[in-house]
Order: sequence, then structure tokens, then C-alpha cells
Amino acid sequence: MGIRGDLQSIPLWEVLQTLSIGRKTGKLEIDNGLKRVEVFFENGKIVNVKTGFIEGYNAVLGLVLWNIGDFVFYPEGKTQNKTLNLDPLEIIVNFSKHLDLMNYLSDFVLLPVRMDGLALEEEVVSSSFDGTAKVRDVVLNSPLGELKALELIQKLIREGKLLRVDDDERLFWIYILWRFWKFLMQEEGRRYLINERGLKKDIQSFVSKIHEDFSGLLEDLINSEKMSWHYFYRHLTRFDFNEVELAIRDVFDFLNKYVKSEIDKTKAEQFSVVLKGEGNDIFVPVCRDLRTDEFVVSLFFDGERTLRQVFDYSPLEKIYTQNVIANLIINNCLINVKSDYKIAMIYSFYIFWNTLKRELKEESLIKEIEKVWSEFVGSSLLDVRYLFNHIVLDRRPNFIYFYKEKDKYSEDEIKNFIVEAGGLIYSVLESKLSKSNKDEVFNKIIREIESKVVKEKEIYISLIR
Repeated sequence: MGIRGDLQSIPLWEVLQTLSIGRKTGKLEIDNGLKRVEVFFENGKIVNVKTGFIEGYNAVLGLVLWNIGDFVFYPEGKTQNKTLNLDPLEIIVNFSKHLDLMNYLSDFVLLPVRMDGLALEEEVVSSSFDGTAKVRDVVLNSPLGELKALELIQKLIREGKLLRVDDDERLFWIYILWRFWKFLMQEEGRRYLINERGLKKDIQSFVSKIHEDFSGLLEDLINSEKMSWHYFYRHLTRFDFNEVELAIRDVFDFLNKYVKSEIDKTKAEQFSVVLKGEGNDIFVPVCRDLRTDEFVVSLFFDGERTLRQVFDYSPLEKIYTQNVIANLIINNCLINVKSDYKIAMIYSFYIFWNTLKRELKEESLIKEIEKVWSEFVGSSLLDVRYLFNHIVLDRRPNFIYFYKEKDKYSEDEIKNFIVEAGGLIYSVLESKLSKSNKDEVFNKIIREIESKVVKEKEIYISLIR
């Protein structure tokens, strides 16, 4: 008789491990209503994985990512195509790096800004990013299979053909206007409009009066059902950042006249208390799947701006901004980095690394430290290394990922890794800089950390001692 159940009650790894330990032969079939995956076992070993037209090694990552669906094991199920010979533990080891990359990139919205020289498979992946799709959507629904899609996304990011919405500030401002405009024109946003018909009519006239070179882009943005991001990006490069920001802020000022901003006394009081007590602190977004206007506001919380700075900087009307930020805080989707010790430690390393790179003037020294870091991470067997490697490799880290992953590690594991990594970097500086120069760099780092998360400075002070 076959084993059956659902992955919400019995995790996938437990199912695979049970079949492996029992040295079972047969087919495990998992179905979530949209996709189906088949896992073939022979004497407890996984000999093939098949989903749609994808099978073998390329289908394994898709299997790893399954966390919902019904499963049935058929002892009589067999395959003629035995391309694998894996047990569940080997999958964890062999795909841990891919799984971590997927978890890290998962929540990013990427925009295809260069289509030149793309191979057919690259074009399939790139064109899947329509401005709202996140990496996890594209990977999980790719006809190329999850592993191939993820590897191509990583390649296109590295080549600068796919950009995060905040990788280029000009693109960022165009993007947030487009998302907010689409929000207002759809069901979830229409209830905030005072006069939808008047807005649609008046905005055409308003945009046409903006600088001639820029008005055409804005007219396309407002009237296009589907955005051609590479077209917009190519034309945006003609403008400097300040020109783009000022033009987009003018459009937001116009839109704000048509948006209802009702004062919620409870939220206003809560926000006032937080702003007064924590307004100069750094807040970061930690939730997935936000409402569109919440997502737009969350993009301004970049790990550098304080709560007060975001409130002042947001182009949305102030009461509307206040209501959105209050919702995010109330729902624990926006947190003060000081409020969670693990996040505070991870954030302190972010400050450490970025201040270090800013203060070191010699490019060759930075390259040497990056090489030492790469060797250190490559030789480490600790999974916590993935957390910190993303900080080193990414200009603006994904705090949603950090918040989700932090509970896998104890406070001591995180702290000890920082001490070990920081000590290694400090030893490189000792061999290259005079004591006074080295201490000057570290003292600037400590002051920067102290200004933002306070307690965690002790970790870095201990390196100097």
C-alpha cells in the first residue's frame, strides 16, 4: 500500500528520508494543483526526478523548493531513465548553495534593462520579468526548470542585464511612479481616488507640459499596458538623477491631489509615538507579499535612511505615507534594527563592511581583502557564512532574507562568525597599514556602528584590543 499525505503536515525532507531509510523502490508523486513532480526511488536512492519536460539534475532544485502539495508513493512506479544516484542528505549538501541563492534573490523584483546579445534561453528568462514578477515567481514557473532559470538569472544580474529596481536611482523613480500609478488604476487602489475620471483626463495635460524630452517617457509610462523596461532604461541614461527625481516628484505632487488621505487617529497616535522615540533609528522591511503601496514605501527603507528620513523623503502625501508606515510597523513588516539582537549583529557587519570599503583608499587593498574573504568563506563549513557573504557581494542586502534566515542560527554562532571574519580582515590591514592608519579606519567603523546600533560596537572594539 502506498504512503500518502500532504507536505504541510509532513515536511518533504521527512518524506524523502523515510523512503530512503526504508530502502524503498517506487515513485513519489507530489501535486500542488498547478505542477506535479515525480521522484523515482530504487533501494532508497533517488534515481530520477521529473517535472514537466525537465528531469534529472536540472529538476532537483525544483524538488527542493516544494513546500506545499499532496503526495502519494506508488511502489510499482519505475523509470527507465536513471540519471541520478542520490540520498536526501546528498541533495541538501549538493544544492545548499543554490537553495540559499534562491532564498536570497526570491523577493527581488528585477527589470530587464538590456536585451542585446541574449541567447534564446536568456531571453525567455529576462522577458518573464514584467515589473511585478519576483525572482521566485519566474524561477518556479520557468519552462526551463528551476535550476536553469536560477543560474541564468544570476548570470544576467552579473552582466548588468537584469537590475534590481534600486540599482539605478533614475530607474528607481520611474519604477515607483509606474507601480503607484498602476495601483491607483486597479481595484485595490481605486478606493483611494477622489476623482478617477478627472485624474485620467488631467494627468495627460499635466505630463505634456513637463520638459519635452521627458514628457514622452511619462506619457508612455501612463498609457502603456506593458512596460518595455529596456526602452525606458536606454532613454533614462540621457538624464542625470536629479532631473529624473524632480520630474517624478512633480508627477507625485499632482497625483497626491487626487488621493484620499483620511486620518486614522489610532494609527496617527501610534506613528507619532514611534517617530518621537525611534525616528532617528534605522528600520528595515522584513515581510513578503506586501500591498502595492506598502511595497513602494518599503523600497525607501534601504538600510541607510532613518524612519524620519523616509517619512520626509517619501513622494506620497504625508498622511498617506504615515498610514502606510504605521500599517507596516503594526503588522511587524517594518522593524527597528535595534529591536532584534541577531538582526542588529548582522546589520553591524553591513556597516562594518561598507564603512571599511569607503575608508580604504587603495583599490588594490580592497581587492586583496575581498580575495581573503572569498577564500575564508569557501573553506568554511558553517552555513552561517551564507548570511555574511551576501553582505559582501551585494551593494544593498535583502533584509527580508536575513530576518527569515536568522532563526537557523544562535546568537553565539552569528557573533563568533563576525569575530572570526573581522579578525581575519583586521590581520590583513595590520600587514598593509601603519598602526595609526589601521586604528583610524577601525575607530571610524566603530563610531558608525555606535551611531546606529550602539551595543554591537563591542564586537569590533574587541578586535582592536
